[in-house]
Amino acid sequence: MTHRPLPTIIGPTENALRELLTRTLGVTRIDGYDEWVYLNMTAGGATIEQIALALRLTRQAADTVGNRLATKGMLSANTELTEDGRQQLAQGRDLVSVMTERLTVDLEPERQRICAEVLDVIRERADRELAPSLQAKRK
Repeated sequence: MTHRPLPTIIGPTENALRELLTRTLGVTRIDGYDEWVYLNMTAGGATIEQIALALRLTRQAADTVGNRLATKGMLSANTELTEDGRQQLAQGRDLVSVMTERLTVDLEPERQRICAEVLDVIRERADRELAPSLQAKRK
């Protein structure tokens, strides 16, 4: 097996997965990654500050995402899922679960565990690199 530099793996993988998420959610009224994350985090009780941080957005930009979802009837005042929001999120989660299964169907559990561990380490290190600029963005 030829060794490939990680940037030539991580970048294209990230791009493909984000596009696949958008297409997978295409049968719902959830428009893309930002709305997907916003709905999931709201369902989990996250604050707007936590959502903005997770999306790497300013508070104002995160509010814009919330306002879009509220206009669509999926959020009430950007803070709680409506019944429609819960239904859209449940449908999206089902679709994403099916797609994830298709992507990982023949990967042994041990390989999936190792993949998760490696990606967690890379994300944690990236978060540490970003920490100073994220703190400045929040001010």
